[in-house]
Amino acid sequence: MSSSSSSAASASSSEGDAAVDAALYDGLTPDPAITVSEWADAHRVISGRTANEQGRWRTARAPYLRAPFDLLSVTSPIRRVVIQKASQMGFTESAVNWLGYVIHHAPGPFLFVEPTVELGKRVARQKIDTAIAASPVLRARVAAPRSQGASNSALLKEFPGGLVVITGANSAAGLCSTSCRYAVLDDVDRYPPNVEGEGSPIGLVEARSRTFGARRKELLMSSPTITGYSLIEAEYQATDQRRYFVPCPACDTFQVLEFAHLTWEAGRPKTVRYGCVACGHQIREAAKTRMLARGEWRATAPATDAGVAGFHINALYCPVGWCSWAEIATEAERAARDPQRMQTFTNTMLGESFAQRGEAPDWKRLRERQTADPLGRIPPGACLLTAGIDVQRDRVECSIWGWGRGRRSWLVDHQVLDGDVALDAVWARLTELVAQTWAAGALALPLQRVAIDTGFATTQVYAWARQQPAGRVVLVKGGPIGPALVSLPRSAEAVETATRPGRRRRRARGLRVWQVNVHALKVETYGWLGLDAPAPGTAAPPGWISLPAVGDEFLRQLTAEQLVRKVVRGIERQEWVKVYNRNEALDCRIYARAAAHLVGIDRLTDDDWTTLEAPFIPPEPPAPPPPPNPRAPQETMLVGVGVPPPPPTTPAGPIRWRKSDFWDRRRR
Repeated sequence: MSSSSSSAASASSSEGDAAVDAALYDGLTPDPAITVSEWADAHRVISGRTANEQGRWRTARAPYLRAPFDLLSVTSPIRRVVIQKASQMGFTESAVNWLGYVIHHAPGPFLFVEPTVELGKRVARQKIDTAIAASPVLRARVAAPRSQGASNSALLKEFPGGLVVITGANSAAGLCSTSCRYAVLDDVDRYPPNVEGEGSPIGLVEARSRTFGARRKELLMSSPTITGYSLIEAEYQATDQRRYFVPCPACDTFQVLEFAHLTWEAGRPKTVRYGCVACGHQIREAAKTRMLARGEWRATAPATDAGVAGFHINALYCPVGWCSWAEIATEAERAARDPQRMQTFTNTMLGESFAQRGEAPDWKRLRERQTADPLGRIPPGACLLTAGIDVQRDRVECSIWGWGRGRRSWLVDHQVLDGDVALDAVWARLTELVAQTWAAGALALPLQRVAIDTGFATTQVYAWARQQPAGRVVLVKGGPIGPALVSLPRSAEAVETATRPGRRRRRARGLRVWQVNVHALKVETYGWLGLDAPAPGTAAPPGWISLPAVGDEFLRQLTAEQLVRKVVRGIERQEWVKVYNRNEALDCRIYARAAAHLVGIDRLTDDDWTTLEAPFIPPEPPAPPPPPNPRAPQETMLVGVGVPPPPPTTPAGPIRWRKSDFWDRRRR
């Protein structure tokens, strides 16, 4: 070998060793302490091809974007971020920021999923490619797309230490093509429920990221669609449900911006103002910039998984110059005139799912009509009490409802008995609870009937029911749709094996389970909750449900289910689906209503109610004595004695009894 060849070989070897050393050093270097928002502020450049505002990225322009995406930084312990949002809020651009952060500072396999492959191509061309071309630090790491070769194409881009695959949720091959440490699942409510027979797209992506363990990061975001079918809403409700709180310019009270507090003159959207929930100050939109700058995300629900964070935001938070409050008011007026536009407005402006006909009432409206009555006391009008009990693995929940004339009802109490239902302690506490009485003025009322669900911990429920006084507790379970609210009971523990094989005998105290028409009672309950509030000084309408200040969680649970239409094989049917992850308050209400039906409130007449109401009516005060008649003869007092003279006597004739001839007839 010539000296020149030897020199070239040694140089090539040196370069290869240097490359290996550089790669080894890069792999051993810990992830940087920079956050996604800090990287975007330092390196991201917005192209005029993709956004109205071009130039350097400024997170301060939309401060609500900072916290959700900083949790996707490698220094954060959060592994999953869920965002339920309105449209055009800057979240897709922020997802591109996260991709740039990964390419520059934390390389790894990255999966970017849109609803379809075609949408994936559009996002790759309009957002990802332009972001790479406009940012020098990214342009230096990712080569320009080529028509030939797999190293960098429209849907696959390699960079030192990783690669990004852009695909659609309708492509099983694209979702399963590679393992991923990072994943963006954009617009998840438009994903197909089953992709090419291989299951949920979200599940397929999660399966491809499990090998990275706690180091994996996932971002799910979308505007919601139909209540009960919205994937992003279901994901969000399983999180700590963070909302963006901003301060009032007048009283400094932090609050969530909600459409219900946006007011304007009809036909004049430019007069729009936002009413502070604390002081009533009419906030102008010009103050929103300062409000957003001081805003903060706060959790509104207990966290079920410390590694998951959820965020919800609507278009009222759009920075000044994007979607204005006047535009929201204009769209609201159009949607009010055209019901078909209402779903679009609800989904894209409010970031909320749209409830189809048969919907549950809005829990926020129920919050506004709560009374000042305390829990634990019977309000006026309630004459008898029933209870509904729902059994869970780690607790027993019990609602006590009072019932009055016209099937009006009042929530008297709601108690949660924590404890493992496999143990005796929680059942002993439940026994004490159902044996209590509740105060109604000077009276104390017991529970007339208690209905307990048998769908969970059936053996323990049966054992507890056997120990209760006869007639107090009834066992219930959901039954089919039919004409009756509660059908005749069937035997639950009616038979047991006798001594001879194959022969059975009936128990002496066989329990029976009542079949509850859950569908009819839910429709009835939601119909009553939707009644208009009575005018001041007038009686509540029949069926009115009165609620004390029980808190938002109870109201959410009470309205947790939605009746939606589904078409299965060309046949339309209605189905109850959860729109909130907990519905114990609703179940307890249904069981208490079934117990009231068994007591007989649906058969009571007005005279029966009058009899029941009598003990609660305070006695009328005695009538005052009549004024003295000046013309009446004055009584004379005996001198020196001070007593009135005796009344005049009249001769009393003999008392004559009317004699019956009954006995004479018998003798004859």
